[in-house]
Amino acid sequence: MGLFDFLRPKPRSVLEALQSSPAFQEQKEIFDAMDAVCQAGIDADEMPNGTGEFGFTATNPIPCRTVFGSTAYLGRLRAADGTKVAYQRLGSMQSSVSPHPIDMYEVKHANGRNLATLYISPYQKRISAKAPRGFLLAESSFAQAPPVKNVVTEPDGTVKYYSCGVLHREDGPAVIEVYPDYDGPERHRSWYRFGVLDRLDGPAVVGGRTSNGQYEWWRAGVRHRDNGPAVIELIESYEFGRGPVYEWWRDGIRQKVQDGDGILYYFKDGKTILTELPDGCRIIERDDDLRFEDADGKDLGDPPPPLEAYDGYLEHSECLNMLYREPQSTFDTFNPALANEVAED
Repeated sequence: MGLFDFLRPKPRSVLEALQSSPAFQEQKEIFDAMDAVCQAGIDADEMPNGTGEFGFTATNPIPCRTVFGSTAYLGRLRAADGTKVAYQRLGSMQSSVSPHPIDMYEVKHANGRNLATLYISPYQKRISAKAPRGFLLAESSFAQAPPVKNVVTEPDGTVKYYSCGVLHREDGPAVIEVYPDYDGPERHRSWYRFGVLDRLDGPAVVGGRTSNGQYEWWRAGVRHRDNGPAVIELIESYEFGRGPVYEWWRDGIRQKVQDGDGILYYFKDGKTILTELPDGCRIIERDDDLRFEDADGKDLGDPPPPLEAYDGYLEHSECLNMLYREPQSTFDTFNPALANEVAED
């Protein structure tokens, strides 16, 4: 060391450099102000006056200490399959459980799928150690957290697969309903992921092959199929009568139905706007008025009686509609006649 080396300024540590940063000072002031407000908050994992499902409503938000605590909490949050989630703040709102705003966060799976909108109260004394239903908390933002799985067999033989408290299974149906008169493939199976009906490679609901012949395609909790009807009921439909009944759905919206008598129904905004009868005649519904016309658009006067009373009308009518039929390969693939599936733990 030279004679005058002691006069040179000592290099600052990384912490000292950070603390002298204007941006850091600004964030610290925000934290200190929020932290002071948090002193009057509750010291619990759940709001004692909360109502509704924890984390999913503004009236039962997740307690956290400052928005920095909210970030720490969300950084530890994992989906039902153990995957780290992504999140984005949507805004804030008022709630009766706190005099301070409640923050809303959109929470997504790493694959981009929406999982939930969570509500957080960032003005409480501590960060909650409780995870909302369908989620779990890791030890830290970088830690892995294996999901808590369990299989429940109900008294009637129905088997249900859960993860973090919600129906979820990656390698098969999460619900297998077994009834005394069912045998082998005659089971009602439902595929769930993250608590909602969802399947990528086939129908999410498969009923008995000969008992009810029910098939439903679901994506992320809504009926949806790109290349065909999302609901097929081969034997009978509660709403549309004898089968086969086909229903076309896209993104949870019903667009068209073909019933077992060859009647076609078209929907808009949840209401029937057009009914095509097998003989080519049509019933057009517009502003609560009905117009009954033939295939050429000629007005035929009063329409026939309601659809449930069409049997006599249909008996004397040749079906001219181009009717859809699901390929047999669909049923052979997803509900094989000789399958003997058993639930595996």
